[in-house]
Formats: sequence, C-alpha cells, structure tokens
Amino acid sequence: MKKIIRTVLVVPALLFAFSACSDKLDIEQHGVDSKDTFYTTDDNILSAEAEMFIAFRQSPSNAVAVGLPSAFYGSMDWAWINNKEGASDNAWSGGGGRGENIDGDAVSEWSFDSDNPSIRAYYVLLYCINYRACLILDNVAEGQSTIGDMVRAEARVIQSFCYFELVTLFGNVPLVDHCLTPDEYKVTNSTPAEIWAFLEENLNTAINSGKLPEKSGVNDRTQWRVTKQFAQALLGKVYLWQGKNSDAATQFDNVINSGKYALFTGLYGDMQHAGNDFNSENMFEINRIPDASTSQGFQFKGIYFNLRADKFSFNGSGTEGSASDYFETSGWGICVPTQQLYDAFMAEEGPDGYRFKQTIRSYSDYKKEYGLEMVNGAVALGDSVWYWKSRYIKSDREGITSNRSYQTVYMRYAEVLLLAAEANLAAGNQSKCDTYYNMIRTRAQLPTRSGVTLEQIKTEKRLELCGEGVRLQDLRRWGDAEKFLGAKGEKLKNGIPHLECNDGVIKVVYENYYASESSYGYKTGKHEYWPIPAMELLANPNMNQNPGY
Repeated sequence: MKKIIRTVLVVPALLFAFSACSDKLDIEQHGVDSKDTFYTTDDNILSAEAEMFIAFRQSPSNAVAVGLPSAFYGSMDWAWINNKEGASDNAWSGGGGRGENIDGDAVSEWSFDSDNPSIRAYYVLLYCINYRACLILDNVAEGQSTIGDMVRAEARVIQSFCYFELVTLFGNVPLVDHCLTPDEYKVTNSTPAEIWAFLEENLNTAINSGKLPEKSGVNDRTQWRVTKQFAQALLGKVYLWQGKNSDAATQFDNVINSGKYALFTGLYGDMQHAGNDFNSENMFEINRIPDASTSQGFQFKGIYFNLRADKFSFNGSGTEGSASDYFETSGWGICVPTQQLYDAFMAEEGPDGYRFKQTIRSYSDYKKEYGLEMVNGAVALGDSVWYWKSRYIKSDREGITSNRSYQTVYMRYAEVLLLAAEANLAAGNQSKCDTYYNMIRTRAQLPTRSGVTLEQIKTEKRLELCGEGVRLQDLRRWGDAEKFLGAKGEKLKNGIPHLECNDGVIKVVYENYYASESSYGYKTGKHEYWPIPAMELLANPNMNQNPGY
C-alpha cells in the first residue's frame, strides 16, 4: 500500500457558537491527499484497488464502528465458510464444544434471528467491499488512463460479486452503486428483480469494455487480478439464477472456449494449498503474501477446518508417518463435515474413491494413516469425519512462524464446468452437458456417463465443491433447501453430534438443545432469505425486514 485516504469528521457543538474562530480551527491535515487529488495518479488508483482486495482478507480497522460485532468476525474467510457452508447439509459449525461457536451453531442449525452476529458480519463485509468499489467508480474518470480504466472494470466485477451474494442470501437489500451523500443515507430496500437487472448491466459493461485483464494462457500463475473470464462466469450465474439458461450457457461456454483455464492435474487434495496458488483452475482467489507479521485476520480458513489440536494426540505413528510431522497443530475443529456428506460420497464413489479420499477422511483413517489418537475425556463436535482437502499442513506456513494459511478461492473452473453442464442441459444441449460433466468425472477417476440428468449434476457438484461455500445457494436455487435442511439440528431424532473419548472408547453421541421442536431447521416461507441485520434496521427506518423475522 502507498497512500491511503483517511477522513476525520469532527463536529463539536461549540464550533457553531464561536464561528468567528472558525478560521483558526481550520487547520490543514498533513500527510494525506484529499479525495479530489488522490485519484489523479495511477499509483494511487492501484493503491485504492489494493484496499478493495484487502477488505476480503481482514476486517476494517474500525470493525465495530461499521457494524461488525468484533474484529474477530471481520474476515471474509470466516464469514464465507461459517455462514454458507455451516448452514448447508455439508457441515456442522463445529468447535471444541457446544457454545464455543455459538453464533455459528445458530446458523448451522437454522435457529438464528436478525441479531445473529455471524450473519450480520457477512452482510456488513459485503457492503464494506462494495464501498471500496464505489470509491473507485466515483473518483476515477472513465478514459483517465489505461490503468484507471482497468481498475474501474475490475471494481464493477467486485461490486457485482458482492451484490450476487447479497441478493441470493438476503434478497431485498438496498442497492448502493455509488458513494452516498448524507441526504441519501437512509436507502430503501430494492427488489431482487432490480438487483438482477443492475448485475446484468454492470457485468456486461465491464466485460464489453475490453479493459478487464486476461491470463496469457492456462499455465499463467502470475495473473491474480479480476479477469474477463471470471466476470463472464459470474454473469452466467446471474443468468442461471433467473432461469435465462441459454444466456447462461453462452457465458459459461465463453469461459471454457477461452482456453485460459483447466482442471488442476496434481494431487486433488493438494489443490488449494500454498504451493498451488493461482493454479490453472482458480478463477478468483485473494492473494496472501507470506509475511512474518501476518496476524489472526489473515489465517481463518487455514485453521478453521483443521483438527482441534487439544482434542488429539500427535505422538503416534501410522502407515504414512507421524501426524506431528505433517499436520499443523493449531486447528479449531470448526465446520466439520456431516455424516450425510460422507454417505453421499460412499453412495457415489465407495470407500476407495480417489476424490473421496482426497476430500474427507474419518477418525479411523487418520488413526491408521497418521497415528492420530483422541485424548481421553475429550469431546469434539462432529460426526467423526473431517475435511482432508482443506487440512492445514505445515508447508502452508511457507517457512514463517506466524499464521500464513493458504489462499481462499472464491470460484474455480470445476464450478464453471458444472454450471455449464446444468445451463446447457436446461437449454437443450445434452451433448455439451455430458462433455462438461464428464470432465469432472474423469478427473475424479469415476466412469463417464451419457444422458446426464440434473440430479446427477447436483450430486457431482455437492461432492466436487463441498467445503467451498457453494452448496447453500444451490439448494435454494433448485428449490431443495427444505428437503435437505428442514431437519438440520432436529431435536427429537438427532440433536447435534459429538465425538467423545471415554476410557479409550470413541463414540458419537447426540445431545438435544432446544426448548421446542419448532426452533430448528430450514422453513419455507421464512428462510428463502436471511434476515436484514437488526442493527441496520435500527439505523435506517426506511428499510423493511424480510418475511418471517
């Protein structure tokens, strides 16, 4: 970062009483550029863009002031996974015990209300990122410079990314496409139809500008910017959500036919680790440069999924070697896979499936292969299965002692292929559907199919992208949410699973937490959208809450 604009607003009442002294109090601020002059150089424009990207990976310095419950919630890594994956049928919120991740528990079990801090954090973060995009679009003039035009186009795509998340998760949100003046602060709700129209126009403008960067080829690992192909893929999703299947198929075909991306050909379970940043499959990821000063806000996803260190012993030795020589030991054990996800893998791939074994593994697998032992008397949330592909391994630190983690990938090419298969199937292009679907199957070392159905695409997408924040929005779009989530956290039959170790015996137990049977699970007529955070409604009386809250 170079120079960052900082504004200070001070309005003491005495200034109005002693207006004669105002000239003496009007002191020029040193060490900063004004908004009017800051955006006049390419270096400063790139700094403003960097600030937009930085908002993805750490909370703003004034986290509480902008509506975040604390800086702890201020990472998109946390908000993306804790909310979207935790609320799906792929995962439980997890943690070291009931109540450690209480806000995530409520999201995972669908017992939250409009005060839930985790949901509020995601809403606020998306608007914080959108604000940084608006700063660029408002202050960098079109045609000002080549760099300026490129950054403007990228800001449009990032703005669209934020609003895609907002409209698909919160629905009736305010549409803010510029920096508001004081008389505009109390913006009313917009309808989803208005936001979809905005997204189409915004993304088409960016794509057709000719200013978005592109990779030089499939193996170009230097291109971290927002690319034309990512914008096309996002526009395809916008069309698909609206049932504009032919338009969606065209956009996904454009990405595929560009030849700029390809499925990762290395070991599947290593795809998202530090040594494979910006690989051929990653469409959009946020850069994390190894730095000894890296702090908590940079680490969330890496330690989020990893085994809870204080619940396990790393002293044993298995067929693959000692766990202590391989695993990073500072995991939180949060967002653990459900038994339902494990069973879905078994039904499709069986216990020896290549992708299955590279994605999730059971406690017995860890014990056999790495000598992992659960500590006697320990309790850990989960069904005794954990993610493997997103485990936090020592090489992710890249030689530094502070937490570096690996980069969060918000879209990869596998998702584009499966979206393309779905869109082409709906548009009547069965041959293309089969081709794209089978590209995923071949990489997963599974038999190919012909006459692929929507249900087969749904299953493939769940297994391929589990743990990556995609499933919840798919279930809503397909109309399958209540079918798969209606009993999540059910009191009478299941409760919340715990893995317990007592006298060396490991077992899964279920505990019940709810006072009534109605306080869990997805409900049609309410959970199509998450609530507008209560704090936002208090600040803006012109906004209305979503139904059911």
